[in-house]
Amino acid sequence: MARTSRFVTGTALAYVYQGAAMLFGLWLTPFNLRMLGQHDYGLWLVGLQLLTFLLLVDFGIVAITPRDVARLTGKTLENPASPELTDLVRKTTMVVLYQTAAVSVAAVVAFHFLPPGRPEIRGPIAIALAAFCLSYPFRVYGAVLQGLQDLRFLGQLRIVLWSLTAATSVGLLLLGWRLYALAVAWGFNVVAQELSCMVRLRVLRPELVSLKPWKHAGRLTWPDFTRGLWLSVGQVAQLLLTGSDVLVVAKVLGASTVVRYNCTAKLALVLSNQPQLLALSALPGLSQMKSSEPREKILQVSNSLGQAMLIFSGALVCVIFTVNRAFVSVWVGPQLFGGLALTALILVNLILRHLDLTLSLSLFAFGYEKPVAIKSIADGIVTAAAAFLCVHWLGIAGAALGMCIGVVFVSLPINTILFSREFSVPVWRVFTPYAPYTWRVGAVCSVGYLLQKYYPPRGYPGIALHAAIVGLLYGALVVPYAMRTPLGAYAIGIFQRLREGLRVRRLRWSQ
Repeated sequence: MARTSRFVTGTALAYVYQGAAMLFGLWLTPFNLRMLGQHDYGLWLVGLQLLTFLLLVDFGIVAITPRDVARLTGKTLENPASPELTDLVRKTTMVVLYQTAAVSVAAVVAFHFLPPGRPEIRGPIAIALAAFCLSYPFRVYGAVLQGLQDLRFLGQLRIVLWSLTAATSVGLLLLGWRLYALAVAWGFNVVAQELSCMVRLRVLRPELVSLKPWKHAGRLTWPDFTRGLWLSVGQVAQLLLTGSDVLVVAKVLGASTVVRYNCTAKLALVLSNQPQLLALSALPGLSQMKSSEPREKILQVSNSLGQAMLIFSGALVCVIFTVNRAFVSVWVGPQLFGGLALTALILVNLILRHLDLTLSLSLFAFGYEKPVAIKSIADGIVTAAAAFLCVHWLGIAGAALGMCIGVVFVSLPINTILFSREFSVPVWRVFTPYAPYTWRVGAVCSVGYLLQKYYPPRGYPGIALHAAIVGLLYGALVVPYAMRTPLGAYAIGIFQRLREGLRVRRLRWSQ
C-alpha cells in the first residue's frame, strides 16, 4: 500500500506539472517566436539537442542508480541493518566526482567545435555548459531520491522550479536578452534542482550525504565505473531516437523547417510525456518488486501498467489527430502546420513507442540493460538512417516515418522475444492485453477525421469542443472494457485508498 501510495502521489504531481507546462507552453512558443524570430529559435532548439550528448560521459551511472537503490531498498525490508545501500551511494558519489572532470573537458571540447560563424549561439551555449558542469557532481542525489521513491518531493520541486524558470525566461526576454534569456533560465533550473535534491537527501538520510566517501566507500574497481555502461549505450540510442528527426530535418531542409516540424509535433511531444510519466514513476516500484514479489504478480502489474499506458496513449492519438491542424493554425499560424500525413505518422510512432517502453521498463527492472541497450542502439541507427532517406523522399513527413520504421522492425520484435522468455509466456500472449484497444482507437480516429474535415473548428472553443466529443466517444468504448480486466481492479483499489485518505484528512481537520 505504501508503494502504491507513493506511486499515485508522485504521478499526480507529475501530471500537475505537465498540465501547467503544457498550458503555459501554448503561450510561450509563439512568444519566443515573436521575441527571437524563427531562425534564432530554431538555432536554440538544435543547440539544446546537441547539448544532451554530454550526458553520455557518465556511462549510465546516474541513470542506473534509481533502479539499484530501489532494489536494495527491497532487500532491506528483510534486513534493515544491511550496509549495502550506504556503500552503493558512497561509491556512486565517488565515481561521479571523478566523472565531473571528464564532463568538464568534454564541455570545453564541445564548445570549441561550435560553428565560429554563429556568435549568437556561442554565448548562450557557454552559459548552459557551465551550469551543466557545476551541477553535475550533485546529480546522484536526485537519482537516489527517485530510487527511495520520494516522488512527492520530486514532483513538488519540479513544479516550483518550472514556475521560477518560466518567469525568469519571460522576464529576461522582455528585457532584450534574447537567447541569453533561455540559457540563463535553463541553467538556473539545472543547478537549483540538483542542489535542492542534495539538501532533501541530507534531511531524510544524512548518512547518504557525507564528506567521508573517500574513507568509507572502499576501493573503487573498474565495475564501479562501468555498471551503467550498457545503459549509457542505451542513452546514445535514445539521443538518436529523440533527436535524429530534428537534426535530419535541420540538415536536409534547414533550421527554419525545424520550427515547422516542431510546431506540428508540439501537441504530441508535450502530451506524450503523460503516459511516459505513468511508466517511469512505476519503475522504482517494479525494481523493488523483483526482490520481494513472485514473478506472476510482477507480470500482472506489468500488463496492467501497459494497458494503462495504451489507454492513455490511445486517447491522446484520437484527440490530437482530430484537432492538430486547427490547433497549430490558431496557435502559430497555418503556415507552420506540416500536414495531416506528418501528424498521422507522429501519432503512430507515439503509440508504438509507448508500447515498446512498457516492455523495456519491465525488462530493465529485471536487469536486462545489456540486451535492451543493444536493441536500442540498433533501433537508433535504423531510425536515423531511415529518417535521412525518407526526408529526401517524402520531405518533412519522412522524419516521422523513419521513427516508425525503427520501432516496427527493431525494437518491438526484440523486446517481445525477451519479454516472452523472461515471463515464460508465448509471444502472441505478450500483445493479448493490448489487442482489444486497437480497433477502438482506429474507430474513434476515423470519426475524428470526418469531424475535422466536414466541421473544422474555429478558435480554441471549437478545438476544445471537438476534443471533448472525441474524448467522450473514446471513453465510452474503452473504459467499460478496461474495468473488466485486472487493471480495473487496480483502479478501484487506488480510488478506494484515495477516498479513505480524504476521509481521514477531513476527520483530522474537523478535530
